[in-house]
Amino acid sequence: MGKLWKKTCAICGNDFKVYGSSYAQKYCNTCRDKYFKFLDEWAKAGYPIKTHCVICGAPLPKRTRGAGLKKASCDGECYKLLTTLYQQNARIKREDLIVMPRRPKKEPVKRRKPGQMSRLGELEAAARAAGMSYGEYIATQLRGMKQ
Repeated sequence: MGKLWKKTCAICGNDFKVYGSSYAQKYCNTCRDKYFKFLDEWAKAGYPIKTHCVICGAPLPKRTRGAGLKKASCDGECYKLLTTLYQQNARIKREDLIVMPRRPKKEPVKRRKPGQMSRLGELEAAARAAGMSYGEYIATQLRGMKQ
């Protein structure tokens, strides 16, 4: 196993541990899960413009037009953190889609053996043997059933 590192969360300030290649992580798992949930709910709401930064809580200046994640965070470190969280959340969702099991293949259509006829083919052959078209043959059979 890799080396154990002790770091401080950039969002809540609590200490957390990371292993080996996760050294670049800047936030604890609790904050990550909290902001993943926020990002999902924010996406479902249609990304409305926020009045306060979702990371630090500072009031955001009124903007006539917000763009992307700047609608929910102040510039600088908060924006970088929110962008990192957003990208990590998107990557996890993509990976979940990639490893989804494939749909089962449909069973192949059963072909008839040469010489076998379908019910429709048998009715057509019987109609031709009686000297009628298929429609006339079916009509006479239906008239016979009604009587």
